[in-house]
Amino acid sequence: MHVKDGYKLSELGEIPIEWEVVDFGSLCVTRSGKYQPTLAEVKKYIALEHIDQGSGRILGYGRSNDTTSIKTEFHKNDVLFGKLRPYLKKYWLAQFDGVCSTEILAFKTNEKALSSIILYFVEQDSFIEMATGKSYGTKMPRASWEDIKAIQVPLIPLPEQQKIADILSTVDEHISETESLIEKTKVLKQGMMQHLLNKGIGHTEFKDTEIGKIPVEWEVVPLIEVCSLRGGSGFSEKYQGHKSGKYPFYKVSDMNSIGNEKFLFESNNYINDAVLSQISATPFPANSIVFAKVGAALLLNRRRITSCSSCIDNNMMGAIANEKTKVDYLYYFLLTIDFRTFVQDGAVPSINQSQVGNILVSLPSVAEQQQIALILISIDEQIDAHQTKLTALTKLKSALMQQILTGKTRVKI
Repeated sequence: MHVKDGYKLSELGEIPIEWEVVDFGSLCVTRSGKYQPTLAEVKKYIALEHIDQGSGRILGYGRSNDTTSIKTEFHKNDVLFGKLRPYLKKYWLAQFDGVCSTEILAFKTNEKALSSIILYFVEQDSFIEMATGKSYGTKMPRASWEDIKAIQVPLIPLPEQQKIADILSTVDEHISETESLIEKTKVLKQGMMQHLLNKGIGHTEFKDTEIGKIPVEWEVVPLIEVCSLRGGSGFSEKYQGHKSGKYPFYKVSDMNSIGNEKFLFESNNYINDAVLSQISATPFPANSIVFAKVGAALLLNRRRITSCSSCIDNNMMGAIANEKTKVDYLYYFLLTIDFRTFVQDGAVPSINQSQVGNILVSLPSVAEQQQIALILISIDEQIDAHQTKLTALTKLKSALMQQILTGKTRVKI
């Protein structure tokens, strides 16, 4: 087999001549999970839920007030890695000293490796796949340090490690800046919705109503006066799984699909007219606003707009705008309604058609509705542009890691 100049064959394939293949455990050790804090030494506490999935960041931290359970002490620049369900991609380069759950491994690097390189190793899909493949347990699979430390990785000369870290950290900075722009624009959108849907555009005179002050020209009406509401249809399992057909049949899970963030374009299930008749379903027209009406998904307050004639399952409800309201205005109004406030006590959260229909709507003229919607649509377009850039940067980082952490592409020292 021909090996290109400057490279050699190894257990990891072709690698640069100067590199070696070593066990992951030869670059770092894991901190002992035998620490039990006292009330006198409360520390910052990291649990799995504090680590964002797949981003390498934390969402916050707790305090180690619980002195009854054993924890793992970690230090700044340790790499934390969630061993419980490793496919969740929970990892973080520690920015402070603290303690963490024993479901998290804390890697302390030695003189052979930079902490940032260890982080980039565990970020790679190949590492996650190997850790997941070695996990034990069915419902809550765990990876053990004994198995993880045996994963083979390249030993890269330290000067090259530093250059690799510099390159990838620059991409990380751009990713972080773009995510910050997305969050700031989302905050702007929330503020604009709050103002425009209550105060409108250019009004100087307001009146008191049961939903607060609104422009004198506006009306307050129940939602049922500006749209029709109905639930979805039962969907027998024997009809599910078809990837093409006349009608997409949306389930709550389809709201999670990439590309379905506002408009529903892709479905995991499609049906034809024959099945439509057999299940006695009535399609919703394009531009219907659909949402969950039962289960945990209801609490997420997601709204989506159908892009074509579609069916929805019976865990969802749809609103079809009439001549009194613009679809986009109705969509943004519904985003401001927290359905959790309507949920009755019980095992399964749910709302009914009557509750939704009685929600009071602040209703401007159709012309002003259109103006308000256009402003909010322009903000959504900004968010989409930032999101597109973020996706591109994330793909770039993944491709870079695949190239420079394996030596396929060398960096100049």
